[in-house]
Amino acid sequence: MKSKVVVITGSSRGIGAAIAELFSQNGWSVGINYAHDETAARAIYQKIVRPGVTSLLSRVDVSTYKGIEELIERNIEFFGKIDTMVFNAGAYSYTHFNPLHYRDLHVLSPIHGIRIIASRMKPWGEGSIIVTTNCSSIQGNSTYNDAGNIRKEINDFVHSYSLDIAPVTLNAVAPGIIKTDMLNHCDPSELNLDIMRIPLGRAGTASEAALAYFFLANASYVTGQIIVVDGGLNGVVKSQNRTDPHSS
Repeated sequence: MKSKVVVITGSSRGIGAAIAELFSQNGWSVGINYAHDETAARAIYQKIVRPGVTSLLSRVDVSTYKGIEELIERNIEFFGKIDTMVFNAGAYSYTHFNPLHYRDLHVLSPIHGIRIIASRMKPWGEGSIIVTTNCSSIQGNSTYNDAGNIRKEINDFVHSYSLDIAPVTLNAVAPGIIKTDMLNHCDPSELNLDIMRIPLGRAGTASEAALAYFFLANASYVTGQIIVVDGGLNGVVKSQNRTDPHSS
């Protein structure tokens, strides 16, 4: 029996790499994508290669329309079909935040890619699409408001476009504070304050976040949803917003 295929943008490290490992461990073939770090990408490629599981390593800049189109077509040509497409590529710098580039990478390119892969999946009669957003886009977080406000566009798109592409499913995962190297770009004092507010008492791991993606890839009766993986922090922010109308 031919294995299912998942293609993950931004899968050389962090949550993307954890998603690739989890799917591979469960017998899926994996399309790995990276933009710059070839060493990390090859390391995860070697880690997930196993008998019966095929992998494809693609260096493509998915912040552009041309790049996301190239990645999708390259993987369809190699695998013959994509069962699950994960739009996970991301970048964030607390000190050098560029809203135009951030929107290109996290909103405009994924929306373009979602439309393309949905048009390919619909004739197949099945498929799942998952996009990474963030928990600050749900209720707001003063530390990451700019990034959260931009990603609200993706959340709205997931809710609305999922209605148009059934039976293909479209969902999002909104990770909170997850222990990846992206945290190195955050202000340490603000980060520590946020971690102290998490009801579960710690930051999450990439492997814990990956479980949400695997669930959605196999949940054929779930669409148009945003799964928050943040240890309960979003509930804290939501409660504070109810009691203080000026908080954000």
